[in-house]
Amino acid sequence: MEGGSIKNLGIAKSYIQGTKAGAFVAQVTQTDNVLIDNCFSDETVTVIGGRNHQAGGIVAYAQNQTDLTAKLEISNCYT
Repeated sequence: MEGGSIKNLGIAKSYIQGTKAGAFVAQVTQTDNVLIDNCFSDETVTVIGGRNHQAGGIVAYAQNQTDLTAKLEISNCYT
């Protein structure tokens, strides 16, 4: 994902698996600007990460270095 918004989304009865696995976003890095608002993944969602175990109910992996401008904002969400 290179930026954008995810709003008013619910995920249920799902199986998500990957090297970096997240219910809504797998990875946020470098100059990405991502907003996740008013979202949920419930107890029927299974998220499985790869061998590095990078998995999350909302986001699997977020990284920013001091010279980059990545921004991840999560509000009103639950998992």
